[in-house]
Amino acid sequence: MSGEPKAPEEPAPYTLPIGRWGTGSGRRALSGAAPGTSIADEGATSLSLPESVRYEPGGLLGAGGMGEVRAVFDRRLGRMVARKTPRDADAAVRLAAEARLTARLVHPGIVTVLDGGRDEEGRPCYTMPILHGRSLAEVARGGDTPTRLRLVRHVLEAARAVGFAHSEGVLHRDLKPEHVFVGLFGETCVVDWGLAGQAGEAAPGVGTPGYMAPEQRAGEPLSPATDVWSLGATLHELLTGAVPDDPPRPCRQRTPDLPPDLAAIVDRALRTSPYERYPDASALAEDLEAWFEGRRVMAHRYSAWELLQRVWAAWRAPIVVVGVAVAAAVGAVTVATLRTMEERDRAVDAEARAHTALDEAERSLAQAQVARALDAMARDDRAEAEVLASSALAWGPSSDAVGVLTRFDGEARPVLQRRYDPGPCHRIDVSGDGVRLACFRHDGSLEVLEPGAPVTRVFQGTGTFERAAFSGDHRYLFAQQQQEMLSVIDLEAPERSLEVRTTREAWPRASHHPTRGLVIARGREAWVDAVAGTFEPGSGCLDQGWGGTQIMELLADGRSIVGCQNGLVRRMEPGGVGQTLYQLDPLHGPPISSGTDGELLVIAQARGVLTVLRISTGELVRSWSGGEATFMEVAVAGDRVVGGADDGGVMVWEARSGELVARLPSVRAHVRWLDAGRTLRVVGTVVEDWLLPPRSPWPHVHVSAEGVAAVAVAPDGRLIASAHGDGHVRVARIDREGFVYDVALHESVTKDVAFSPDGAHIAVICAGRPQVVVLDAATGAEVRTLDSLNARSLVWLREGILITPYAGGLQWWADPLRGGDPVSIGALARAHDLQPWPDRRGASLLDAKAVLWEIVGAELPAVRRVSEGAETGSTMSDGVQQVSLRGDVLVHRDPHGVERSVRADGGMPLWVTADPGFRRAAIGHQDGTVRVWSLPDLVLRAVLRGHTSRTLALAFSADGRFLVTGSWDGDVRVWSMRPLELPADALVEEAVGAWGRTANDLLGLRAEL
Repeated sequence: MSGEPKAPEEPAPYTLPIGRWGTGSGRRALSGAAPGTSIADEGATSLSLPESVRYEPGGLLGAGGMGEVRAVFDRRLGRMVARKTPRDADAAVRLAAEARLTARLVHPGIVTVLDGGRDEEGRPCYTMPILHGRSLAEVARGGDTPTRLRLVRHVLEAARAVGFAHSEGVLHRDLKPEHVFVGLFGETCVVDWGLAGQAGEAAPGVGTPGYMAPEQRAGEPLSPATDVWSLGATLHELLTGAVPDDPPRPCRQRTPDLPPDLAAIVDRALRTSPYERYPDASALAEDLEAWFEGRRVMAHRYSAWELLQRVWAAWRAPIVVVGVAVAAAVGAVTVATLRTMEERDRAVDAEARAHTALDEAERSLAQAQVARALDAMARDDRAEAEVLASSALAWGPSSDAVGVLTRFDGEARPVLQRRYDPGPCHRIDVSGDGVRLACFRHDGSLEVLEPGAPVTRVFQGTGTFERAAFSGDHRYLFAQQQQEMLSVIDLEAPERSLEVRTTREAWPRASHHPTRGLVIARGREAWVDAVAGTFEPGSGCLDQGWGGTQIMELLADGRSIVGCQNGLVRRMEPGGVGQTLYQLDPLHGPPISSGTDGELLVIAQARGVLTVLRISTGELVRSWSGGEATFMEVAVAGDRVVGGADDGGVMVWEARSGELVARLPSVRAHVRWLDAGRTLRVVGTVVEDWLLPPRSPWPHVHVSAEGVAAVAVAPDGRLIASAHGDGHVRVARIDREGFVYDVALHESVTKDVAFSPDGAHIAVICAGRPQVVVLDAATGAEVRTLDSLNARSLVWLREGILITPYAGGLQWWADPLRGGDPVSIGALARAHDLQPWPDRRGASLLDAKAVLWEIVGAELPAVRRVSEGAETGSTMSDGVQQVSLRGDVLVHRDPHGVERSVRADGGMPLWVTADPGFRRAAIGHQDGTVRVWSLPDLVLRAVLRGHTSRTLALAFSADGRFLVTGSWDGDVRVWSMRPLELPADALVEEAVGAWGRTANDLLGLRAEL
């Protein structure tokens, strides 16, 4: 081995195995095999080497506080690797933990642990690849802004790697530019995991100053948002050349030429509260990737000019085509007067191409709006769904857009009563009663506003105030100044303001107490007396070992409600004696916001769960999930709970049922109840007062656990009956949420259900029960049973009940309420489809041989053959005209016998029905969609999306105003047909007028979130 090159003793430039160290140069594989030995023999020999002689020591790559890293040659595998060994016994424990933790994180952006064990001296060690390159700090040093912007890609890749670690429950806890490694070939690797730990642990003193999140510096339990702050500090230093200030200033104040949306990403990652940052590194990576790809960044609020620039980027080609074509057309027309007819024809052709390109651009925009409307409908965001769907119709017909509007139409909307614009405020805080606003102006002034009243300017300064809250009597304003000072301002005499020193990182909250304000600090809580300026400590969640204080409510009688980080909710007496009120489930995250009306207390947890408690007893009223949103502010009044979400939505529920009453469009809003809960004030960039409906008069969906085989609508349109796969019949009122009653008739499938012509009774048949059961429609009580054969379907005509037995033929009861034996009619084949005529004078029957029959009611119904072997799927008739499914073709036969047909779009069509006036036909499909076609022109008007399984149960109301559908997913849904009757401009005017938002407003609003 004497003739072989040795590893250098000093680290080579721009090389790093892990952490801060460099590496030695490369080396050829040395096995010690004799000349002429084959590769196979050499490999077999090297793989059998004992562990004690496996590694040949090389040069020192680097040293740190934990130990050292050397290049070693792996004789077994013939490669150079880096080996890390500890400096002392304490470092050995940390090194073993680092090795085990890093070995779990198998990701291209995290250094790989190759092996572990003990070295020749018996010290614990592990090996890893030798990485060639430089740290991000070295790569960025001295670069100009364009160079640094290109390097953001490495922060994105680092965020992806850290996001993978977060998914494994691991936090890095020491992220900084020196620990982001940039390889010679552009690869990115996050290194030095020696301080890593589990989420939820506290780590006092762990980390690097300047890159530690506020909660990390305070020694509090850490979360993935802690690493997000460190990544934000890394990105801040990369873009500005300096670590963030304390507290961080907006990124563009230091470097104004930064792209505003990229700066917004940095600012969100560096927010003081972990709940206002990205929840983990993967969410940060998604926003960075959106910035690289030119998509909307969720952290940035776009101006109209920025949105226009993005529209230009997205639609550049069609706009250029239109511009060039129009210019060519204008030029050609101008020259046409002097040139030949051929040149004029060319101009006309160019103009036609321009119009074609413009039409294509409009179609693309409409398609994008429809896609967004469908997404909003899936999220139950009615405002965005209705405004975007109606706006898309302004560009041209869209069956999907009409389908969105049918989903919501009929439900009472909230009413926007008034709107007040306070002017440009970079932050607004609101009094407990919602009347007064504290507006922080961009010039550093603090103003107290009240809609319709003169402005009170209480401070003119340099912008040191960060947030504020009003006392319960609204006379005093508590304004946080920097981090440890609280100004108590007497609004009747602002010059007599006081300053109180509070605990570190405290912030004020509104209070219901007549004179006192309230301060909640992270970890500890306290009261501030507005008159005396005294500071009184509270109950001390942290002192009791329950984690830091997350929420606190001060009640009018001097008691307080404290919510601790571990989910414990306590009611405290003025003297400091308390009792446990409730224990929240800690799996839903810590409590982060609360509200009370004196009787009820609502608490929102970090993962979107809301809990309503009765303060006097601690009784649980209701707990439910508000979805994926985090509700930074909640309020309760009577039976209504409102939550302002971090993603911009404002949602209102009924407190005792958890039913969603309304969802309002807004951006990071404060929410307050006015007029004892009759009016909701939403304070975002503007102040809006909404009058909410008492409850939805048109519940769009009734949910059960079992599939729906048939539905029927009462003649007066008030009741809906549905037959289910569990042998039950369920009846719902159209103006009431949920089912009115649920009747179990058999353990097998309930096959069909029908109302009597007067709506007083319901007839039901079940598979396996040879009876027709007649129920009282109002109560569900059994009125009579009619012995029959096992039946497949039934209709209740004016003169009696008709059923189709599985064996074939028909059975008829002329007076079903009196009972008696049925009359058998005909020798028809087994029925495939039986549907009554709208006027109940007869019915149409399609048998298994595809023969269509008409049964005309009388004391003994007459049966006549209409066609033979023509219909193969489903048919409905009124005795004069009919609609049919023939395979996947929809056929309409008019009163003159003229047929029109069209291929039914979408998934496999299963069933067809028509409204009483034969103006529309509805088809249920295998994929759960329902398509509504106009008659007799057979134009697709609406695609109804909501069911997730095959839809066979369809019924129009007697007046044709709504369609009821049932599916094997267990849902019974109600769809309004009114949007099919209104012109597009009327739909747009109605939606925009109701919500106070245009499509452009909503698209801009989504860009802010």
